[in-house]
Amino acid sequence: MNIIHEHRADRTGVSPPNSGNVFAHIHRPFRRQRDSGELQLHCAGDAVRWPFKITGLMKFLGVLLILAAFGTTVQATGSVTLAWNRCTNAVVAGYNVYYGEAGGTYTDTINAGTATNATITGLIPGTTYNIAATTYAASGVESPFSSEVSYKVPFAAATLWPVTAAPAVVDAGPDSAVELGVKFRSDAAGSITGIRFYKASANTGTHVGNLWTSTGTLLATATFTGETASGWQQVNFAKPVSITANTIYVASYHANTGHYSFTENYFLTNGVDNPPLHALANGVSGGNGVSAYGSTSVFPNQTWNARNYWVDAVWQAGLPGVQLLVTPTRQFVLTVNGPVGQTYKIQATQDLKTWTVIGTVTVGAGGSVNFTDPNAASFSRRFYRTQ
Repeated sequence: MNIIHEHRADRTGVSPPNSGNVFAHIHRPFRRQRDSGELQLHCAGDAVRWPFKITGLMKFLGVLLILAAFGTTVQATGSVTLAWNRCTNAVVAGYNVYYGEAGGTYTDTINAGTATNATITGLIPGTTYNIAATTYAASGVESPFSSEVSYKVPFAAATLWPVTAAPAVVDAGPDSAVELGVKFRSDAAGSITGIRFYKASANTGTHVGNLWTSTGTLLATATFTGETASGWQQVNFAKPVSITANTIYVASYHANTGHYSFTENYFLTNGVDNPPLHALANGVSGGNGVSAYGSTSVFPNQTWNARNYWVDAVWQAGLPGVQLLVTPTRQFVLTVNGPVGQTYKIQATQDLKTWTVIGTVTVGAGGSVNFTDPNAASFSRRFYRTQ
């Protein structure tokens, strides 16, 4: 049957589930006209209204990331789980969740059936998605969209090179003790959790991984342990180091006996792009493929023939900002994922300009910790991020 009401002009990007239905643009009660045959619907004792408006629908339960193994060339995807209050009206047969990259325009749909939660998977890291939901009846009649929430998918862990990458020259032969490194930047703020380098079998002795600012301030250091005979090696810092987006850093390691690996002229005209990480081409910020001789670690600031010494940084995302529409009776619980022992400041804003620290959390066993915004009920919408 047709709904005799205002046309919903903003339902774009998707086709109505029943082309014979006209959708309401605004939410207001109306009663069945005696001669129209229009259906009366009730939900939880509320006023007669159809389509049913899901008030305060969305609540982020947490950020669920599927992390790609280091070195894979396939970019990891993200997912997010949402939940809502059940409508007790018997006529409501289920719920649809709509999402897309443009606000108010939804390109994909999940039919959640009678469940009161749904998980959206296969989301592209670095992309913001806008999400809304509807109820529907068995006849195919569907409600207008709920209020919309936005979610920016964080990047998963990343490195500059996959584990399958290998140098042109695996063993440069004996040499004096030397620090070897690479200049890099990240598209997104996050943390550097460790250093990698490619090892020749003759590259023996103790190796130390370091992270520096572009001007030579040492940010973190760690000694490699449990190395294999050759190939990629990795060490993790005792505490991840937060880095700023689009800022140049240097990742390096110290080799006591030479026998390092390299590829000549690697950075001469091109860098390396594995978003969010980028190794710089020569000329972007001086030369790349940096080194410095010394019996212990020193800041590598010399270059030779744009060599790639096959040093890498291990990057991990911080929590992205999320927009949330909150009703006064609901609390918002933020789940923070990260390295065990890492401390984050939780910041909130209403205008994306002024950010206020509302609490701190330390990631516990299992790699996650929950934080409840004590003031969520005071705001109609709020954005969150970690620092």
